[in-house]
Amino acid sequence: SDRLRSQTLGLLEAFHAENPLRGGISREELRSRVGNAQERVFTQLLTALEAEGVVKSERDQVWLGSHRIRLSPDQERVVKGLEADFRAAGAAPPSPEEALGRLGVKGTEKHELFQVLVADRTLLRVKESLFFHAEALRTIQEQLVALLRQKKEIGPADFKDLFGVSRKYAIPLMEYFDAQRVTVRVGERRVLREGHGRVDNPGSGA
Repeated sequence: SDRLRSQTLGLLEAFHAENPLRGGISREELRSRVGNAQERVFTQLLTALEAEGVVKSERDQVWLGSHRIRLSPDQERVVKGLEADFRAAGAAPPSPEEALGRLGVKGTEKHELFQVLVADRTLLRVKESLFFHAEALRTIQEQLVALLRQKKEIGPADFKDLFGVSRKYAIPLMEYFDAQRVTVRVGERRVLREGHGRVDNPGSGA
């Protein structure tokens, strides 16, 4: 209905005004804010609005087509600094607190500037507060697959040697690649999952 349409667009405008650094709102949150519209009716409305280019969505996030995250020069400096820090750190990234602290910002992974990089999938969560740069994960995956083709199976010690990292990083990474269906755990060791002939984008599975 027109009322639901104007309500939905009004809520999206208000959400962006209150949260200028967030890309979008979750579908469910938006639906609950418009008085828990019927799922079918709400889905039809979003589909129509997307076809018109008025809203956009990806996964479970919805935003106005006109919305752009605009950073101040100082915010831009922090976001670029975080991105560079995690990229350079490779297989041994800092904690969100450490990375923000180096840039003179106090905060955790919940900090809105850190979340800018999580939302656009530049930084991917491997475990709790452990985040890796997406490119670093891609490189690690390529090297891991190459090593497994050569050795057939590896354990935590091989993983630590290959990437020069401690168990603090090696174990969560090994578990991450199991979850991404790259490897299969056999006891304490890992083998390449059958049919894993190509390197997918990290984060695209599971």
